[in-house]
Amino acid sequence: LLLCATNAAALQLQPAPQLIKRPHQQPRVILTTEQVEKLERSVAAALPAVGQWAAFGGVVSAFTGFLWGWAGLPAAGLYASSVASGTAWALAWDHIMPGGGRRVAEMMGGTTVGVPCSVRDAVAKTAAAAKMPAPAAYIVPTKEPNAFAAGRGRDRVVAVTQGLVDLLDRRELEAVVAHEVGHLKHGDTGRAAQAAAMLSGLSAAKRAGDRMVANKRKEKSDASVAAALAAAGAASSAAGLLLRLAGSRRDEFAADAVAAQFVDAGALAGALKKIEAAGAPRDKLHARAGAYAHAYFSNDDGPSRWLRTHPTVEARINALKSGAPPGRAPPPAWARFAAEAVAESVS
Repeated sequence: LLLCATNAAALQLQPAPQLIKRPHQQPRVILTTEQVEKLERSVAAALPAVGQWAAFGGVVSAFTGFLWGWAGLPAAGLYASSVASGTAWALAWDHIMPGGGRRVAEMMGGTTVGVPCSVRDAVAKTAAAAKMPAPAAYIVPTKEPNAFAAGRGRDRVVAVTQGLVDLLDRRELEAVVAHEVGHLKHGDTGRAAQAAAMLSGLSAAKRAGDRMVANKRKEKSDASVAAALAAAGAASSAAGLLLRLAGSRRDEFAADAVAAQFVDAGALAGALKKIEAAGAPRDKLHARAGAYAHAYFSNDDGPSRWLRTHPTVEARINALKSGAPPGRAPPPAWARFAAEAVAESVS
C-alpha cells in the first residue's frame, strides 16, 4: 500500500504531456482543373487514331490468317511483311522524320516559289488568329481548286492550288486557308498521315503480288502464292479505304467552324459552292494513288455518298448556318452518316 501511494503521488507531480501543434496542411493538388480538361481533350483527340489503328490491325490480321490457311505460311509472311514495311516507311517519311509536311506538299507538286501574296497573307493572318506559328505556304500548279495542310511542329505547311487562287476572291481564299489552319490546330494532319501510311502499306502488298504474278507465271507453286498475295492485297486495299472514314467527317465540320470563327461563315460557304461547281479533274493531287485524298479541302471520291471521306457541301453549309462552336458539329457526324446511308438505300 505504501508503495502504491508513493507511485500515485509521483504521477500527480509530473506535468501533463503537451500536444504538439502542427501548422494546418493544405490538401495536395495532383492535377488542376485546367490540366484535367486538357487531358480529356487529348484523350478525345487520340480516340479516332486508336480506332484507325485497331481497324487496320484487324484487317491485316484477318487477311494474314486467311492467306496462311489458303496458300500457306510463305504467302502470309510475304503479305504481313509487305504491309508492315510499306506502312512503316510511309509513316516515317511523311510524318515522323523532320520535314514530313514539306515532303508531302512537294510530292503533290507544291513549291514555295511564286506563292501569291494573298496566300502568304492569309496563312500568316489566320495562324496569328489561332495563336500558333505561321506554317509554310505552298502553291500547287494545277487547275483543280483545292487545298490541304500537312506536317507537325516546325514542318507544318498549308498548300493551295493555282486553280483555287484563280477561282476564289480574297475573303473566300482566307476562309479556305483558315479551314486548313484549323486542321493544324486540332492535330488532324497527324491522323491523316497515319491513314495515308496504312493505305500505302496495304497497297504495297498488292503491288508485291502483282509483280510476283508477272514474274512467276512459269512456276506453278510460286504463281499460286503470287496470285493469293495479289488477291489479298487488292481486297485489303479496298477494305483499307474505309479507314479514312474514321473521324474525317467530324474533322471537316470542326475545321469549318474554325474558319467561320476566324474569317466568315458566308465566305466559306461561297467557297464551297464555287469549288463544287468548278468540277476540275484531279491530276497532281492524285500522287501515291490518292492516299492523301481524305486530307484535301474538297474530296468526292467515294462510290457512294455515305462512303465519301467528306460530308456533302449542303451539310457543311447547314452546319455553318447553325453557328456551331469550334470543334462541334450539330447534328453528330454518325447521325448524318446513318441518315445518308438509309436515304440512299431507300432511293
